[in-house]
Amino acid sequence: MGDVETGIDKEKQRAIYRASLDPEPSCEGCAIADRCRHHCACLNYSLTGKMHEVAPVQCEHERILIPIADELAARLYERKSARFLLNYRDDPLD
Repeated sequence: MGDVETGIDKEKQRAIYRASLDPEPSCEGCAIADRCRHHCACLNYSLTGKMHEVAPVQCEHERILIPIADELAARLYERKSARFLLNYRDDPLD
């Protein structure tokens, strides 16, 4: 994508970004595919050696973590936690 001598090649950067938007075939039909971190190229590369390949351990981690995060969010919302609700205002500039 570039180097310290010549800088970032914008076209290569755009191509990598566009490729990151493609749906991951192994995630097809997954109920949480739109919420998990399977699009993180750095994490994918770190775990599999490929930017666009999700490691099974990452998939399982997300399947475990997201329901826990949802439960915690529900509890914080129910308690009307000011810090939590601050992140979910309709207009953050109000």
